[in-house]
Amino acid sequence: MKRIAIILFGLLLSTCGAESPTSPQAVAGIYTLQAVKIDSGRGRALVYQNREAEKNPPTGFIELNPDRTYRLSASFGSPEQSVWEVNGNYAVNSKLEITFSTPGRNFSGFFYDKQSRIAVTESLSGSIVLFVFERDLGRLS
Repeated sequence: MKRIAIILFGLLLSTCGAESPTSPQAVAGIYTLQAVKIDSGRGRALVYQNREAEKNPPTGFIELNPDRTYRLSASFGSPEQSVWEVNGNYAVNSKLEITFSTPGRNFSGFFYDKQSRIAVTESLSGSIVLFVFERDLGRLS
């Protein structure tokens, strides 16, 4: 019994320095915009995907920094493009939900696919817009 307690204590000590999957260091990086879905509530949604075949593919990113600040830039839609740019602070909870705050407003999202993707929902111009971002492994912070 004493041996088991010593082993468990050793395991506990070895994991004390491990980085939490929700820590700013674990989630920091550049996430590239992959898709945008715009639901205006009329039974039909517009979907834009970041593919070469798309006429007006969405472009943009979320940059999550280790100091809990973020920068988001997204362009999508018609040839004139809808542009959304915002920055501020973020927080991640134990359920891998992420909350973005900027003066005067908040919006949220969640991590999925082993934290390689972020889905963000925002109300813009009377529509619900879903943004999907994928971690850019080539440009990690």
